[in-house]
Amino acid sequence: MEQAGWECEISPYHSGEQNHQDQMGRLDYQDRMARKIHRPNMPDQHQEFYAQLPMFMAGSVDPDG
Repeated sequence: MEQAGWECEISPYHSGEQNHQDQMGRLDYQDRMARKIHRPNMPDQHQEFYAQLPMFMAGSVDPDG
């Protein structure tokens, strides 16, 4: 079963990633590739795998950066 790619209008990359890609001259290429490989959800096998891990690391930035 083939998974759909990134169909959202916004990029799957945050502004910092986009800035770096732009500096490297790869912004357009990375956007095209991301829309093929990134998905807005996790496949079942990933959900099952992550559910078995003893911990999950996550990070975030507050409104002040």
